[in-house]
Amino acid sequence: MAEPVACCLHGIDMCNIRPGSNVVVIGGGMIGLLMLQLARLAGAAKVALLEPVEGKREVGKKLGADVCIDSIHEDVKARLKESGMGWVNVVIECVGRPSTIEQAIDIAGNKAVVMMFGLTKPDEEIKVKPYTVFQKELELKASFINPYTQKRALDLIDTGRLDVSSMVYEVTGLDKLEDILSKPELRANGKYIINPAL
Repeated sequence: MAEPVACCLHGIDMCNIRPGSNVVVIGGGMIGLLMLQLARLAGAAKVALLEPVEGKREVGKKLGADVCIDSIHEDVKARLKESGMGWVNVVIECVGRPSTIEQAIDIAGNKAVVMMFGLTKPDEEIKVKPYTVFQKELELKASFINPYTQKRALDLIDTGRLDVSSMVYEVTGLDKLEDILSKPELRANGKYIINPAL
């Protein structure tokens, strides 16, 4: 887990989260759940998680999300406003889809940082209205790999300040590996650990 944590640390450093910031994390996979925790450690007053899968929202709540929103079936802006997060300082997109990057830009408040952390396919494009970026004075950022953050990642894991075990859905043997790799619905549950001894 040290490598993904190190990547997330580099990204979170670039978000300029200040004590009292309102942060929205889009995507409740392993990376989003790490970002959620790191945002809290960076001083965020409130953190919201946008995630359509109920089980991942439950893990997000356990890991400290103040509000977990079903981004497909709920009105995201209305739920944020109800939760006291009508003004969003930082949005961290951890899905890597054009639609969720566009959503991140849409829900960001004035002078917000929008971190495009989820990896898109190389040829994908997003539709952005430059006037929206100008009007809100947004900072659009992206993070690549993990320069000089590996030791910090290890320290966070070793001291227990970051919960990496809650993201493990199941420990299973090699016999289930083919199914896990070939079926997206299984991978949607969370991370699997393959133990050849089982």
